[in-house]
Amino acid sequence: MDLGKIVVSIEDKTVHLEVSTEQAKRCILIVQNKVGRPCYEKQYNLEAGTHTLQFPIDSLKAGNYFVWLHFDNKTKMTAFEVAKEETPVDEEKKPGNFSFNFFSW
Repeated sequence: MDLGKIVVSIEDKTVHLEVSTEQAKRCILIVQNKVGRPCYEKQYNLEAGTHTLQFPIDSLKAGNYFVWLHFDNKTKMTAFEVAKEETPVDEEKKPGNFSFNFFSW
């Protein structure tokens, strides 16, 4: 079984993992964070050919992750990164923009 490219799609908050196999296989996909804590797990029954496995990343924090694919008493691993989402700058809190409230007694 070959692991191909990994595409992290920010728009639909999923990872697409390309997998090729020469014969039908049952495999288990496990996503772990950098300290080894499992974040996602799913079992697949794959026919011979190339497949795109998808898994959600909307609950994952920014950082590095490992994808483990277990099959036939073998394991393959690859990695991907979830980038930190950029938050829009609030114009009122933008550096250089100040507002003062004056009170008179």
